[in-house]
Amino acid sequence: MKLCFLAGLPRSGSTLLANILLQNPKIHVTATSGLIDVVRAVRDICDKNPLFKAIPHEERDRMKLDMIRGVIRGRFNAVETSICFDKNRGWPTIFELMANLFGGKDKVKAIICVRDLRDILASFEKLYRKTLETSSTTQEAADFIAHRTALGRAEFIMGAKEPVGYSMDVVRDAVTRGWREQMLFVDYEVLCKQPTKVLGGIYGFIDEAPFEHDIGTVEQVTVEDDTFHGFVGLHDIRPKVEPQVPQWPLVFDSAVISTPFWARVTEGAKWWKNVNYHRDKPGGFLPDH
Repeated sequence: MKLCFLAGLPRSGSTLLANILLQNPKIHVTATSGLIDVVRAVRDICDKNPLFKAIPHEERDRMKLDMIRGVIRGRFNAVETSICFDKNRGWPTIFELMANLFGGKDKVKAIICVRDLRDILASFEKLYRKTLETSSTTQEAADFIAHRTALGRAEFIMGAKEPVGYSMDVVRDAVTRGWREQMLFVDYEVLCKQPTKVLGGIYGFIDEAPFEHDIGTVEQVTVEDDTFHGFVGLHDIRPKVEPQVPQWPLVFDSAVISTPFWARVTEGAKWWKNVNYHRDKPGGFLPDH
């Protein structure tokens, strides 16, 4: 089994991409997965438990890696495909461990889904308003005061402990640690406009033969209980892959877009293009503008 990773920013097409890839009978893609948490738990227990700590260091490390391999094999034991993608925004935080497990840095392959940060915030705002029809969001329940305004909600979701801020920090740090060549950036806008080109690039990146996908009819196979995540329709996808117009001008007014915060968001969005093309080799699919 070849294990690859699906990570990146929320609201950036990872669920859509997962269900497109699932059209290939050789590929299995998880919904949002807790596997990384089990891997971390095994690693940390082996490092902190007194009885494990009493084992000589080299022997303990070998045992720890074997146990983690066993966890990963167990997770996909019932899966019959030869290629598996595990989806979680946190995978870039332990690329070093994965390289050690797999036998080298070049064995780590991660698809990093990204999108214009302004549209990510607009997408969350639309979900917030949709969720308000029946209940409150998990984030609002945690900090009602911060969620009184659209600006406050956008600032909140960009926090270091919240989905957008956390995932952006994780990806940027992986690049800083030298993992750029193991990360293929896929922008939602480009995926919607040129899906065939993007999919061909993904197959090339993971060293697999291309597959002819049906872009016109994408069945949603991965299903999640979005009431757990706190937003209505968080992981719903459109059945047809087609270009989307920018959403942020339709969602936010001057109360948001005239602020210093929005200027920082606009500037931060440029980072994806810069990191994508500063190497000699192309590293993904991002808009030219």
